[in-house]
Amino acid sequence: MKRSCTFLIFISILLAGCIKEDFSGCPTGIKVYFTYEGIDASGVDRLNLYAFEESTGILRAMEEDVSPILSSSYFMTINNLSPGVYRLVAWGGLHGDYTSDPVKFNIGETIFDEARVILDHQGEVSHTIGHLFHAGPKQAVVTDAREQCFYLPLVQNTNTVNLTTEGLPENQEAYHVYIHDNNNRYNFDNSIAESSSFKYTASCLRDTQGQPATCLRVLKLASGRNVTLELYNTTTGICRYRANLIELLDARAVDYDMQSEFDIHLCFNTDMSVDVMVDNWQVTENGMILK
Repeated sequence: MKRSCTFLIFISILLAGCIKEDFSGCPTGIKVYFTYEGIDASGVDRLNLYAFEESTGILRAMEEDVSPILSSSYFMTINNLSPGVYRLVAWGGLHGDYTSDPVKFNIGETIFDEARVILDHQGEVSHTIGHLFHAGPKQAVVTDAREQCFYLPLVQNTNTVNLTTEGLPENQEAYHVYIHDNNNRYNFDNSIAESSSFKYTASCLRDTQGQPATCLRVLKLASGRNVTLELYNTTTGICRYRANLIELLDARAVDYDMQSEFDIHLCFNTDMSVDVMVDNWQVTENGMILK
């Protein structure tokens, strides 16, 4: 009984600082809301939230929601952060195809500048990868207030390329599409870390017109990068088309944070030239785009 009374007295003293408007002695918490303009929120199947100390880059808190349902009222909570300045970062879809480096994050040890998210591959990715999303880093000034709210805008780190063709022989020859890139490692600010070259590959099916067609999901495309698109006849071993994918897309000013899917149509002419349409706009030889 004496021990119980002592415990109650301790709790009363602890909460004494939480009455009226003086919260300086109370546990503090922050709520983190997510905005997601231009992306399909239903594709976010897991969220990992991290708070790194601004001055040292050291991880001070992390939370995970394995089944988020994003909405304007959805939030994640981090409790008991000491007052200070933090960098908030979130990743969506960080499982399955993706791992982190280090594999296990440790509060008080993991450093922001050393953290990575990685798409595992052995030189080739021949399946449809899971969606990946990123938010931050957002500076958060945490005070003694019992509750503070911050907002993180999510961006989609995966793109879908839909490729269709016309003018190729209607036969049983097999075609594959390859996209060569080197962006399988990301820093926690969502910049590309040093990565090895690899390729995404997808076999083509014949559409209703007997023409090869397929789609590939790739990690984030961005202006100024060197990404190669190839259409290969794997029966004959002949590459029928090769181009810099980014140059094709950049012919029409693209906001890669807002557009996640691209349609590319290749028309093979009898003189062996190829007309290219990107999202129903024609790309000319000098890179101009025509409706």
